[in-house]
Amino acid sequence: MAARLSRAASSAATGGDADAFRRFGHEVATIDPLREWSVRGDSGSGLPAAGSDAARGAYTGNVGFEFEHCESAAERAWWAAQAESRLESGPVMTTAQKRNAHLLMTQAEVWEHFLGKKFVTLKRYSGEGAEAMLPLLDEIIGAASKGGVGEVVIGMPHRGRLATLVSLLGYPARQLFRKLRGGADIAAGIPGMDDVSSHVAASCVRTYGSTTARVSMLHNPSHLEAVNPVAMGKTRAKRDGAGSASKWATPAAATAQSGPGAGSADAMCLLVHGDGAFSGQGVVWESLAMATLPGFNVGGTVHVVVNNQVAFTATRREGRSSSYCTDVAKGIGAPVLHVNGEDLDAVVWAGRTAVAYRKKFNRDVLIDLVTYRRHGHNEVDQPRFTQPHMYSGITEKQGFPSTYAAALRTEGVLSDSRDATLRGQLDKFLQAELDASADLTDESGSWGVGPAPFGGDSTPDDIPASGLVTKDGSAFGGKWAGIRLPNALEIPGSRSGVATGMSFDDLVRVGKHTVTVPEGVTVHDHLMRGHFIARTEALDQAASDPSEPVINWATAEGMAFASLLDQGFDVRMSGQDVERGTFSHRHGVVVCQESGRKVPILNECVPGAAGRGKLHSVSSHLSEFGVLGFEYGYSLESPGVLPVWEAQFGDFANCAQVIIDQFLSGSETKWMRQSGLVMLLPHGFDGAGPEHSSARIERFLQLVNSPAWAAGGVDVDVSLEGMDDAVSAALRAAGVRTLPPSHAAAASRASPSAAVAGAEDKSWFEGINFSVCQPSTPANYFHLLRRQVLRPFRKPLVVVAPKTLLRLRGARSALAEMGPESEFRPLIGASPTGSAEEVKTVLFCSGRQYYELEAAINEAGASATTAIARVEEIAPFPTDDLEAELKRFPNAERVAWVQEEPANAGAWSFVRAHAAAVTKTAAPKSTGLELVSRPVCPTPAVGVGSMHKVQEALLKKDILATLPTE
Repeated sequence: MAARLSRAASSAATGGDADAFRRFGHEVATIDPLREWSVRGDSGSGLPAAGSDAARGAYTGNVGFEFEHCESAAERAWWAAQAESRLESGPVMTTAQKRNAHLLMTQAEVWEHFLGKKFVTLKRYSGEGAEAMLPLLDEIIGAASKGGVGEVVIGMPHRGRLATLVSLLGYPARQLFRKLRGGADIAAGIPGMDDVSSHVAASCVRTYGSTTARVSMLHNPSHLEAVNPVAMGKTRAKRDGAGSASKWATPAAATAQSGPGAGSADAMCLLVHGDGAFSGQGVVWESLAMATLPGFNVGGTVHVVVNNQVAFTATRREGRSSSYCTDVAKGIGAPVLHVNGEDLDAVVWAGRTAVAYRKKFNRDVLIDLVTYRRHGHNEVDQPRFTQPHMYSGITEKQGFPSTYAAALRTEGVLSDSRDATLRGQLDKFLQAELDASADLTDESGSWGVGPAPFGGDSTPDDIPASGLVTKDGSAFGGKWAGIRLPNALEIPGSRSGVATGMSFDDLVRVGKHTVTVPEGVTVHDHLMRGHFIARTEALDQAASDPSEPVINWATAEGMAFASLLDQGFDVRMSGQDVERGTFSHRHGVVVCQESGRKVPILNECVPGAAGRGKLHSVSSHLSEFGVLGFEYGYSLESPGVLPVWEAQFGDFANCAQVIIDQFLSGSETKWMRQSGLVMLLPHGFDGAGPEHSSARIERFLQLVNSPAWAAGGVDVDVSLEGMDDAVSAALRAAGVRTLPPSHAAAASRASPSAAVAGAEDKSWFEGINFSVCQPSTPANYFHLLRRQVLRPFRKPLVVVAPKTLLRLRGARSALAEMGPESEFRPLIGASPTGSAEEVKTVLFCSGRQYYELEAAINEAGASATTAIARVEEIAPFPTDDLEAELKRFPNAERVAWVQEEPANAGAWSFVRAHAAAVTKTAAPKSTGLELVSRPVCPTPAVGVGSMHKVQEALLKKDILATLPTE
């Protein structure tokens, strides 16, 4: 306290009264509607007692300003001018705007009260006490639209979300009622698990006078603030025009994009936060830290912190160590407006001014909307248990929409009966919507579409154009019009369903693109010799002899990227050190040794080519949670982008576990949102220790919705039509799809487990939620990347990427393996030196383990009697391919899965669930599927070099023990 007083006095003495108020006026501003708290905690002594009335009025009223920490003098001067002219600038809102604000807040309050009466035990996470949020959001969107913003992406938590959906975004009330009654958002006949009501999303077009804005509120999980980077990523993709040249930019998509918001000069990210989460969650900083980074900035995000002054039951003192919940944002120099949530003029002014600042400076800005929470964390909580003093005051307070209506009546803006009449009409409207929800079969009208439903003494001016809402398209409309649900596809021919191979001439051409140094760029001598010249020579050699294995891993990756760019797709790759590559193998972006300019090779090798895609290669800040969330959001915008995130080491992916668990693994089944995001996770037990060895393959596989998990090792596919309801429900819960008719009758009479065990068809294959691959050759990696965007659906792809294979001479591919008629191979069959009948041992493995196995078998002289097959795609598991491979070797006596990971890690559990049963039938002379691995370990790998060598020797010994003794 003494330090603050000293600073204020010093500021007044050296910079004048105005300077003191600019710096410290916020500490005594009347921003708390409960009048319980201020930063000072006292009467504000320390500021000039006889200071300028104008300065005191500007800085100590219902808006508290923090902008002296802003980085530039221009920003600080701009804010001072805004603050000091605010009270002299005339009315903030017109009569029509005041009526609209009253309507929005009254809709929200009536909605909450209606839910409280009709759904008594529902945890609806009411926004009561913070109703001013709705006119604030409306003002932000409207001001942005009038300033040239065509699209607004909203990330928002659960508090007040339902009221926002129906009041501001036009979500049909009857549809939400249907969901609250237990109905699903996902149409009948489409497989999906759906999600709870507080995670619902909506898109609409809002009109503000002569301008429009396409508004999208994203789905969110209950993991607070996790949606922040997702919304930023989607916004950035819009600003980049991502995927606009690809083949998925269909005529239907082009038509959809020609409407409101299309081709706009700007897209804006609007994030709504809670006070406790904003100061408590680490992803907040990971996201803020991207604000001005070249590959991540979105032109400034507008943040609204709905500050209800309590986090569940934690008080301010228990919930943060800073004075304000917004203090974390000072780290990026973002200005903060603390505003009293019961002064609507101040609230609307703050929203309008925040948007003006963003437009002028392209930087983040925060509005700390200080309010309260009328109920507990949810409506069945009793908040007086933990906050008795606060809630005794809240209970006595009249709701702000009512006090605002009274103020408008005093001003003559509302008639005496208008508020009561409106409430009655809204209540009647909601009852009708609730009744209609019982037999709802299609989306229909929403409220907030004009004055007609409300009647009374309204005129057209009562509800300005900002109240007009138009419902947007379906999950697979617009840019996604060419994309389909995968398990609805009938894929002829090849397993991948798409042609990923290319002509030899095209392969050499795109390969040369990756090593073409633009004129005027000086590359480091070592890089020129070891990378550009060496790759060029390899490509020349491949051109003369396509069967010669000379293409290394990085070259194949570059060729895949270049080929997709030629086909109009964009490629975005981000992560720590991705431009060079963690292992100095990629060099997709080089730095000119003379100018220091960064040069993205693939963008400059064919300058100005019409219809060609663009490479966005972005070395990120040191963040996993924030960056992976950003890339997931980017992937949602268009199927015409190959989005890739590379971890520095696969071990660090678990820093982003929330994005993996809550978004990537379930976005399609919960929300009907497909993502083609690729995660490259370097992996390999090469003695680097417990934190640089494992991508934790087992954890990704545990997320895979393969029916074999529930079927005890038998892949299934079940038709639910005509089945007993209990059986159908159990099968759906197991992730089962369709059953051949021959099994339907039996399934209806049997238990769910019996029905599952009897199924044989495997058309569920493409309906799986994740692809998890560990390719062992550059060619297969090439096909895998191309398949990711060429097939007509999107799935997240986890690539367990190599480290030692990047430079292993034996791990190179021939051009022929990428040529015409070639494709991704989920399983690469064995090539024993003897006949198939001679083979006694069949070993299955994945990734780099193949090369270790091959060396050990050759050393032992057992290559004639041992077959080594590679499972390149672990999920979906290639059961048919594995069965066919086993049947090649009728005399196999030993069948083993070999992995470098410990027995309690790696792919073993997943492989066993899928391959154990088929091994017994396809290799009847064997003793069943065995495991060869490192012993169980509480850490991913050992941390001492000598122990690693011992484990390597023991693993080799166990491998050799599977070989025939004769």
